[in-house]
Amino acid sequence: MMSMAALGRQRRLGVDHDVFVTATCYASATGRERPKADINNLFMIKKFFDNLLELKLNDEPTEGQLNCIGVSMVVLAKSVELDKKRYRKAIDSEELVYPLYEADFGPSLYLVSDAAGVQSAPHEHQTWAVIVGLSGNELNVTYEIFEFRTKTVKPVSETEVKSMDFICLSSKAIHSTCAAGREATYHLHLYGQPLHKLPSYQSRCYSGVLEN
Repeated sequence: MMSMAALGRQRRLGVDHDVFVTATCYASATGRERPKADINNLFMIKKFFDNLLELKLNDEPTEGQLNCIGVSMVVLAKSVELDKKRYRKAIDSEELVYPLYEADFGPSLYLVSDAAGVQSAPHEHQTWAVIVGLSGNELNVTYEIFEFRTKTVKPVSETEVKSMDFICLSSKAIHSTCAAGREATYHLHLYGQPLHKLPSYQSRCYSGVLEN
């Protein structure tokens, strides 16, 4: 396992990628002040990732570990206060991704907002993921491979992710999403690896869907 000190050096917090330090020494370390809500977020996100370390995750967590992460993420979702000006919801056809806690490698946390009606093609992440709803309704459809040669998949199940719901996906999971209803989604996404380390989105998509 990597030491806490090594992990601390790699982690980055927020869209501006401030070095992750404890809120108590933030002002002296940077010469800047943070609003009270931002300080609370620092503490809660640090606590979440400290708890994540205790699970001693491998590249492919067990189903039980993923569910444990989901429960912890719901607690985190209830405690964070996100600045709606800094992290605005998507409009029109936008798909917005805000890094909240991004590593050079290893688990990374993002705030994702998709405008109402935005859909993704069936795709895989090639790393595990846990998604927790803050607001809006994200319809997740999971698939299994029907024919690998033509990259055709078959729907298996549907799950709605609304406020404080969560869904866990293994690294081999294939899913599509749709921001259902009239409201943009506003969800927390935790991935086993940072998004910038994953292959291109298009290379992870499946082109054909077998209708039921």
